[in-house]
Amino acid sequence: MAQIEGQPIPESHKKVLFYIAKTGAKTKYEIEKGTRINHASIHEAVKNLVKTGALQGDQIGTTRIGLPKIKYKLTFFGLCLSMQIANSRDYDEIIVNWKNLAPLLFGKWEYFKEKVGRKEAEDFFARATDVKKPTEAEDALRNAICQTFELYQEITFGSWEEKLEHKYREEMEKHGQEYRQSFEKWIEAFRADPELKKYFEEYVAFQLKIAHNQLKFAQSLKRFSSNT
Repeated sequence: MAQIEGQPIPESHKKVLFYIAKTGAKTKYEIEKGTRINHASIHEAVKNLVKTGALQGDQIGTTRIGLPKIKYKLTFFGLCLSMQIANSRDYDEIIVNWKNLAPLLFGKWEYFKEKVGRKEAEDFFARATDVKKPTEAEDALRNAICQTFELYQEITFGSWEEKLEHKYREEMEKHGQEYRQSFEKWIEAFRADPELKKYFEEYVAFQLKIAHNQLKFAQSLKRFSSNT
């Protein structure tokens, strides 16, 4: 469920976000005309979405009565919220409209679809955009990469085989093979792209550091146990 700072997003706010995500930056009048939401609700939704960092307003001129004419566009946080609200079938249109907000992530949409398949790509972008506040959006790509590898870690290297009853083992082994194949596709996708490779190498280095520290701790425990 899409939330801002842990609070559910009102339906009128969702409709405003989704409309801008699908059609591009809009004035309040254009939002009202396109969504058929009443003027007061549009005003409240836009005000709150700007306040929480999901929308940004840019003045594009003045109205007939001399007031500022403002178009509202998504921020990166607003784009993440829109992806949470949207159905995955809307991803293509939304990402085309707003990939300039984070080209290193959203610019890889077509690349990921080609490398790992649409369903896997959709799941990756759902993980990447699962944020509740603007500060979380800053590390969306790095977090999604970590979560992707952690997702496959238990299946690929875990001990789930030992925990299963015999009647389920064959079925899980079949799915386990599918997970391993998918995992290899992700590794190749991250290694083959020069921009993504940097994040992949950072993740590998981080895992090696963790493994090294765990090994040192285990060795110290072993020395301690041998002295007892």
